[in-house]
Amino acid sequence: ITWAVVWRSPTRRAGLNEAMLSTEYRLPIASGDLVFGASVNHQDEAQTDVFNSARTQMHERSLVSLSIALEERGGLWSLRAFVANATDERYRIAALPVARLWNFTNFGARFAPHRHLSNSEYYVTRGELLYDVGSAPEGTYGYEPVGSVHTQARCEVDTEMLFIGRGAVVFTGEAGAPRFILDNEFLHGTTAGNIDADIS
Repeated sequence: ITWAVVWRSPTRRAGLNEAMLSTEYRLPIASGDLVFGASVNHQDEAQTDVFNSARTQMHERSLVSLSIALEERGGLWSLRAFVANATDERYRIAALPVARLWNFTNFGARFAPHRHLSNSEYYVTRGELLYDVGSAPEGTYGYEPVGSVHTQARCEVDTEMLFIGRGAVVFTGEAGAPRFILDNEFLHGTTAGNIDADIS
């Protein structure tokens, strides 16, 4: 074991418990050493917003990283390959609540399949929206007519956009059955804290 550390933090913006464990194994070969490495980094849920609003906490996470390196025996060169977050854990690292209604987060976002029951418009102010009809990078204006159906929509980079809907949007599950309706009642429930606005 190369090193391991565990600490506790009284700071509200840090996780109460954090720990990291790292290890490596060296295998001598003819030209040098093969070095296999692994580490686990754990952090408890932590606060990102001054007021600690709902759905703004950094998620508790345990991230696994793996590496393999070939080190030349004389130390003249080395070649390393690594995989960060080997288990592909999805987690929030920051958040920006807006009027307790929308919450822009830093991890990749996706929208569940949905159908527009009214016409709507959007404007991408930052990043890029990727969906089944193409790509909408920063500066794109889009119009969605009544009845528009999208089976996939996602963001692979931090993205912000203005969306103006003139009616409800029905979000569906994998089989096409309605999961929930994004409408005035849904938004009131979200602002009151009675509904978790997870549209992924």
